[in-house]
Amino acid sequence: MVEELTIVYDEYFASVEEEPEGKLENLPDTFLFRNVLNGLAGSEIHFEKLNVDAQHCFLFSGPGGTGRHTLANAFIQTVCGNDYSFDYSCKLILGAEDFMEAGIASTGEIAEHVEAIFQCAKAYAQKGNVFLIFDEMESYPNLLRLTTALANAFEEFEDRRIYLILITEGHDGFSHDLLNKAFLCRCNKPNKRQREKYLASRLKWNVADWEDPDSGMVRTVTVRFSGSDYADIAEQTEGFAYRDLSWLVFSLRAEAALRLKLSTMDADIYVDVDKDTVENYVDAYRDTSGANTIAFAPFGNFAMSMNPGNGYGMRNEANRSVKKNVDEMSFEEQMDLIRNVVPITEDN
Repeated sequence: MVEELTIVYDEYFASVEEEPEGKLENLPDTFLFRNVLNGLAGSEIHFEKLNVDAQHCFLFSGPGGTGRHTLANAFIQTVCGNDYSFDYSCKLILGAEDFMEAGIASTGEIAEHVEAIFQCAKAYAQKGNVFLIFDEMESYPNLLRLTTALANAFEEFEDRRIYLILITEGHDGFSHDLLNKAFLCRCNKPNKRQREKYLASRLKWNVADWEDPDSGMVRTVTVRFSGSDYADIAEQTEGFAYRDLSWLVFSLRAEAALRLKLSTMDADIYVDVDKDTVENYVDAYRDTSGANTIAFAPFGNFAMSMNPGNGYGMRNEANRSVKKNVDEMSFEEQMDLIRNVVPITEDN
């Protein structure tokens, strides 16, 4: 049974693709666990000297939109980046539907499926890191039995290259054995100080010089507010998750694209957005704040692979070779200009 399931689950594994801006160090420090996860993704020798156990099981728990998936993905990127293992590492992402489709809810053969998953992981771990990602765990059938099986398999198949990543809105139904093995990253909605820092860091960014895209030169765009400031907006966004803030940031960047004078020669560009416009967007996203609508990584809209000097936003290689006068750029091209950016972190 396990051998047959191993063949089935082998098809689920996928390569870990490198994301240039995806590491933990590129997240704003408003993400509480950014630094400690960055340390846990480092050398195990460092922890051995301090008599601290290396960690390979991570639990990201909290409401939707609070950065659970962002932290988990950034951790994976950092681990693979530290040991240059992108070409050899793989991941398996499973949700509740995958287990229910496999018939586990009715047959109760949870332990066999989990053992098959870990057997696959053990084989892949001979070449690189393996990340077993169980998502939306609050929706899994037989959660207690599943988490018990995960704890047992994690101990049986212990390997320094196998990482178990658990993502859930709440972990009350988990087995104590698994909770005792996991490092808990409790992801909450950002407080006022974190919201202010997040907005300030995401509304200042670099964009390739549109006059000469191949020069490698960049311009810095900063959004300012007429009649308001970041502290005021942070106050107005009480209760927002990072997902809501990311939507607000994207809307304000789009507003900046519309107001930006592309004929300017300045390297540092400041775009003013009026108070009424800002408050309208805040009100619009407050209506969806807390709603379980979309599960995606915060500010994922800006995690493009575009680097300064690669052009002014044309994703299509053929289009990128065509240079235009900035006054001839269409609305869609202006939107591309504002989307394809390299965010400035608070460290630089």
